[in-house]
Amino acid sequence: MISVGIIEDIDDIRDSLKEFFSLQDNIYCEAACFSVESFLELCEGDEGISPDVILLDIELPGISGIGGMPQMI
Repeated sequence: MISVGIIEDIDDIRDSLKEFFSLQDNIYCEAACFSVESFLELCEGDEGISPDVILLDIELPGISGIGGMPQMI
């Protein structure tokens, strides 16, 4: 099973991606966040998420996708 994390600030896109992955047999969405900051909170929080793949928007409010990459690895 492949776990996916989505970071996308546009609700319709984020929700569509999450729905698409929920229909797949071998993929599940571990997190769908609107910002790098909220994603990092989940990674560092009690949940301690660690998806195999991250779909990351580049132009995000707050920390950009590119700016957030070093913090995610």
